Order: sequence, then C-alpha cells, then structure tokens
Amino acid sequence: MKKKLGITVGAMAVAGLIGLGFSQTGVVNADPALNVDEIKTKVTTQYPGTVTELELDERSNKAIYEVEIKNGNKEYELKVDGNNGEVLDLDEKVVKNKPSDVTIVEKETLNASKVTDDDDEQKKNDDQRKDDDDKDSAVQKTVAPKPAKKAVIGDEKARSIAASQFSGSIVELDLDEDDGRLIYEIEMKNGDSEAEIEIDAYTGTILVIDIDHDDDE
Repeated sequence: MKKKLGITVGAMAVAGLIGLGFSQTGVVNADPALNVDEIKTKVTTQYPGTVTELELDERSNKAIYEVEIKNGNKEYELKVDGNNGEVLDLDEKVVKNKPSDVTIVEKETLNASKVTDDDDEQKKNDDQRKDDDDKDSAVQKTVAPKPAKKAVIGDEKARSIAASQFSGSIVELDLDEDDGRLIYEIEMKNGDSEAEIEIDAYTGTILVIDIDHDDDE
C-alpha cells in the first residue's frame, strides 16, 4: 500500500513540474488555421503583385505571417493574422526613378564622344582662328545668352501635389538640396497613418512616396 502511494505522489510531482515549466515559458504556439498558400491568395487579392517573401514569425507568441510583395515601383510589407487572414500592419513604399540618372548617362555619353572627336575639333579651331584674323576688327562676335535659372514650383504647389497623393495634414515641409537638385521633403499624418513624400522642386515630379499604416491596437 505504501509503495503504490509513493508512485502516485511521484507522478503528481512530475506533472506539477511540467505545468510550472509551461507557465514560466508562456503558451505554446499553436499551428495557424491558414497555411502559406491560403495566406498568399488572401493578400494578393488585396495587394496584387509578386510575393517575394512569406514566412511565419516564430518570434511572436501569436500565429502571424510576414509577407513582402512587389508590384512595379510599389513594395508592400505586411503582417497577417495566421488564423483569419486579417492584415495587422501594412508598410507601403513607392519609389520612382530620379531624372538625374538620365543626366549622368548623357554626360558619360558626351565624354565618350568627345575623345573620338578631338582631332576634328582641333582642326576646326585652327580654321576658325585663321578666318578671324582675316575679318575686319569692327565685326563683333555674337554671344549666346545664358539660359535663365529654373524657378521652383513653390510651397503651395508642393502642398497641393502632396495632398493629391495622401489624405492627411502636413506636419513638416522642407526644401533641401540633394546632389545639386532642389527637393521638397514633406511629412504628412492622418490618424495612425503617416506618409513621407519627396517632390522635384523644379518639375513637380513625385520622386518617393513612403506610406506607413499602423493598425496595431
């Protein structure tokens, strides 16, 4: 009788230790109700594009998928509830090519062509100097006027362009110079959503739109 009682008490002690271990480490993560393919179908229905990354966040004590989607110049980073497919957090970014990239290519092309035309240019210069010596000194050379400096679009125009891309209040507007180009940097806010917008100060072209939707409670 005493032997059986000892075995029962020992089993209860082991069970108590196991329960204590669970209470200290937290609830064990359960498998999500939705698998990877089901999550992929749900998010691409709302945000069309190519899924570049989709994985279960093992650091969270909840079943949450982390998803990255790319569609042209748009990139989405989402956190999705693995049980019901609800989007818990969304980070949207839009990046447009800067015109300065084209300018750099043009400069490189001009430099390359200049090397091949050095001999012809030297010959033209020699002929021009000879012609100038034969002309009457009273003839004046025509000097082409310098092109007028470009004017910026102005703060009000920049505000109007930003408002057409994101519905919210402008909390900051700066006119900064980046690699010789003037750019309006605008920060906007609407509730839990924020946006950072960059606009070419001369042409009004939108260079960058970064929208952050924070839906966490």
